[in-house]
Amino acid sequence: MKKLLVLGLYLASLSCRGQLYSIASNFNKVLYAGIENPLTITVQNISPKSVIAKTDNGTLTGENGHYVFYTDTGDVAHITLYKKTATGEVKMGMNSFRVRQLPDPPAQLGSYFSGPIPLDYLRSQAGLRTGHESIYYRRGIPIVSYTLNVIRNGNFVFKEVKNEGAAFGEQVQTALRKVLPGDSVVFNNILAKRDDSTLTILSPLTFTIKN
Repeated sequence: MKKLLVLGLYLASLSCRGQLYSIASNFNKVLYAGIENPLTITVQNISPKSVIAKTDNGTLTGENGHYVFYTDTGDVAHITLYKKTATGEVKMGMNSFRVRQLPDPPAQLGSYFSGPIPLDYLRSQAGLRTGHESIYYRRGIPIVSYTLNVIRNGNFVFKEVKNEGAAFGEQVQTALRKVLPGDSVVFNNILAKRDDSTLTILSPLTFTIKN
């Protein structure tokens, strides 16, 4: 699913053959695969309607200075600017951008990412989710599965309890009902599905239970 990345602008101003132009991207000469990357293109003393922008990786759509770049793969994208003339197109310049995969959003339990957590809060949660606060995502990515470990005084009370989906299943709910203050609760092997359907393992969550 294509999504829109909205960040602070990075402005690349270059001069080619005496013609000053700029390609404003959203993140320091990086374009992200799997989402729509807005670009603003301006050329000094030339109407936006006379500017043509092309890329060698993915698609570049839009007009009048406002464009959207999209690709699913690749390491580099070159964006080349042309001027419309009566006899065709005249190349004005080219700018290179790195193409990167979106960083994975972190897993979390309610508003907690790890550390001390109240027992009542732990038991009030319905499952895990991925972080909504990530600047790269308008929503989290779905969690496919994970395992739960409960450790008390250095010994496993529950070990590698498998859970399918983000919501706590019956076995995990049973284990969490038996958790006591001072226990360590670890969610690991957290498998999530990115928007391009690839699977990724997120960092584990480790909690110490307090009253």
